[in-house]
Amino acid sequence: MVANYIAGWLSDKYARYRGWIVGSALLLAGTATMFGFRPDLLILAAVLAGLAQGAENNVAYAALSLTMPDQENGGKWLGIGNMSMVLPQSIAPAVAPILLAIGNQSVNYVSLYLGAAIIAVIGAGVIMTIKKLQ
Repeated sequence: MVANYIAGWLSDKYARYRGWIVGSALLLAGTATMFGFRPDLLILAAVLAGLAQGAENNVAYAALSLTMPDQENGGKWLGIGNMSMVLPQSIAPAVAPILLAIGNQSVNYVSLYLGAAIIAVIGAGVIMTIKKLQ
């Protein structure tokens, strides 16, 4: 909650949103990698992931409200944006068993977390392509 408030306030104050979202995605990628390779740092990785997700959440909705194509139908566009943010969480449980089955081990958590890190980096790259967003 603290990261959500601070990131939202700073992003609005300086009218910069892209950096917060990309930074959060990259921090999530780093924490996913930590989960995979350094399970002994689980608590640190979980705290960092919580900070990243909190910072991204508030700023993403602000960025969504700034980039929607039609301000007159804002509710519709916020709903579509919310679905785009929730869809990966809905698909992940279906993809996770595939990633867990990669390799010689019975359960490969490294591939699961590396897959999550790669998807987070791809998400950061997609955010960089939005020209309306600063």
